Amino acid sequence: MVAVADVLDLVKGITGCDKPVTAEDARKRPPESEVMALMADASRFRDATGWAPAVTLEEGLKRTVAWWRDRMDRTRPDTGYRV
Repeated sequence: MVAVADVLDLVKGITGCDKPVTAEDARKRPPESEVMALMADASRFRDATGWAPAVTLEEGLKRTVAWWRDRMDRTRPDTGYRV
């Protein structure tokens, strides 16, 4: 299981972003929430198809950030905007 906060930390580290992120208590799931029942488990899919991820979450995020940076450089080079 990967928490949203963990993904956020990875993305911030990959991008070098240091902008603050705030969490609102009112938007957090209550302890008795159905969220645990909704969590994805790829084991059945893996067992049925033999598929498994080829890269780690971190590597996938690095590739995604690189793709977006390249896309932004090619489509909006005059803006100076960097992802």
